[in-house]
Amino acid sequence: MSVAQQLSAAERPGEDWVRRWLIESAPALVLRAPQLAAERWPALLSHGVAAASLRCHGLLESDPDPLEEAVVHYRAVGPAVELPAALEDLAVVQAERGREEDARAAVNEAVSLYEGLQAHWDIRRAEGRLRPHGIRRGVRGQRGQRPAWPAGGFRLGGSHPD
Repeated sequence: MSVAQQLSAAERPGEDWVRRWLIESAPALVLRAPQLAAERWPALLSHGVAAASLRCHGLLESDPDPLEEAVVHYRAVGPAVELPAALEDLAVVQAERGREEDARAAVNEAVSLYEGLQAHWDIRRAEGRLRPHGIRRGVRGQRGQRPAWPAGGFRLGGSHPD
């Protein structure tokens, strides 16, 4: 499924959308981007370019290992706002590989972090990206009680049983 097909009309373009579009449209550039950035702006490498590169590489190759490395980086040195998005990407790749429990753990952590940021749109996107793989969040176990109905039920067309 192309990135354009994954995005609904309600989704806003942003850094993640651009990242996914580049991965789909210019994979060779994505793989060379860290080297090009290091040559042009050497100081950027200390600010997360390497982790962003790992993330792009993991998405491009559908390889969870570089994504796991990016998650480790974001946990250790940040930026913290990138951690939930990297966990979301990791969850999608793990789900594609049939690692459902790992994917569920990663998306649950991502959603928890998104909730802390009040990033409701990101939560919906994460859930939507995992849904095709059969991974859903939601209430498990016993739900609230059903409303009690009158013993005789309701009669259609009748008067109110006051």
